Amino acid sequence: MIEKPVSGVFSTVDRLLLIALAAIAGCTFAAVASASHWPLVGDASLLRYVVFLLKSGYAPYSQIIDINLPGSYFLEAAAMHVLGSGAIGLRLYDGALSVVICACAVILSKHGFRARACALVGALLIVLIHLRDGVVQAGQRDYAILAVVLLGYVLLLRGPFATRPAGSWLFGLMVGCAVTIKPTILLLVLLPLYASFLRHQQARDAAKRFSGVFVASLLPIAGMFFWLHTWHAIPAFFSAMQIARRSHSGLAHKTPSFLLAHSIQPATLLLLLGIGLLALRQFKVDDESKLLLFGAAAGLGSFILQGKGFPYQRYPFLGLIVVVIFGLVADELGSQPLNRVLAAAALALSCFWWVPRFALEVSRYDRVEPFQDSLAHTLAALHAGPGDVQCLDTVGGCVNVLYDQHLVQSTGYLYDCYAYAGPADARTTYRQSLLSAVEAARPRYIVLTSEFSLDSQGWPQRINEWAAMREYLGKNYVLKASWQPAQALHWWHQPETPPSFEIFGRK
Repeated sequence: MIEKPVSGVFSTVDRLLLIALAAIAGCTFAAVASASHWPLVGDASLLRYVVFLLKSGYAPYSQIIDINLPGSYFLEAAAMHVLGSGAIGLRLYDGALSVVICACAVILSKHGFRARACALVGALLIVLIHLRDGVVQAGQRDYAILAVVLLGYVLLLRGPFATRPAGSWLFGLMVGCAVTIKPTILLLVLLPLYASFLRHQQARDAAKRFSGVFVASLLPIAGMFFWLHTWHAIPAFFSAMQIARRSHSGLAHKTPSFLLAHSIQPATLLLLLGIGLLALRQFKVDDESKLLLFGAAAGLGSFILQGKGFPYQRYPFLGLIVVVIFGLVADELGSQPLNRVLAAAALALSCFWWVPRFALEVSRYDRVEPFQDSLAHTLAALHAGPGDVQCLDTVGGCVNVLYDQHLVQSTGYLYDCYAYAGPADARTTYRQSLLSAVEAARPRYIVLTSEFSLDSQGWPQRINEWAAMREYLGKNYVLKASWQPAQALHWWHQPETPPSFEIFGRK
């Protein structure tokens, strides 16, 4: 039981909470100001390039060889249309996702200043962890999934239809939208069934409600396939999913112990404090917290299923677990002395230790993009135009430059990593189709980068593994230009050397 604290203690706790909230809000503002000057790089540039190609009339999956789901394109296209297609537009989109996450966390909290303030502290901590993850994590798909899932929780628990079946159906609709971005979050469709179990509903009523949720979750998926049908791209979509299943799923795969250890970083101590608070409560929480924990379990499942341990892939788990923990902190700040100490420790560590350090790290990240600048300058000097360039790259930045320059690539192949990793027969098939496309397009320039994406090897070892492509380059192309980075680039908390490139011109 939570004891009502005396007035003096209550006011002191709230004043300290207000100071903590001011501290984390100030650090978040400073971090956002630093991030506002970051360039448009990483997966966001790749997805926006796909949207650019779609707007140019290229068909998805048949003419644009990509493994991302259409939901990712829809989100990027909407963000580009409303907020802009450049670096500033990406920062606004990322900021909009952060605002949605913060607003939903506050709406899902209990009534009262303490609960609302703690919820906002937890949400701002999520935002700062996201910024601390680095420049290339802006607008990531799993960050958008967290925002969509939290919106679903608001509709389920706080919306105008929260006490009616329509609330569950709207939640199912949000889950369906998330699945069109990444299917690994599909477990969440079972949450309303779990809610029926918690409420001790009869099996018939629970089955009826779940049926409605399941149908609602299928609507966005049906819309996705209708869109694919309008492009006559359903067979090509399934072919792309085969590439994802056979080649992509096995790349850079991490062990379960690695994934579990990295799923909560850098908030491992916060999780331990949360478990301590739960233990002091004899692991008793309200039904809404149980539903949020179910969502966190689904997020953890999504992180493990993806298997790569990339920072952005942990957001659905990390976000929901932080929301739950700060709900506990709000409850226990006015409880027994030991409970209060653990809750205050979680608050103090977050607002006065982690947060200032994260904001400082973010302020030190580089705002330059030397690879992109150099490649763009070189291609301009070579008078490269639409259809003139083919990238042999994955996410090293070559496609990024084509997007910045509004240049259509000579083929629809955006990756080369699947030519070097995955099952042998899949590699052979991918190599043959990519090389055939290059031979048919006869690009003026081929850009070979040294990016170390997933399990592929850097240049020149990577191309040496592909004898047919090496021979084709040697017979038909000559080296025109090359570039080597002069120093490491600080785009996240561990500086890395940018990729180099070589440009081959057709003889």
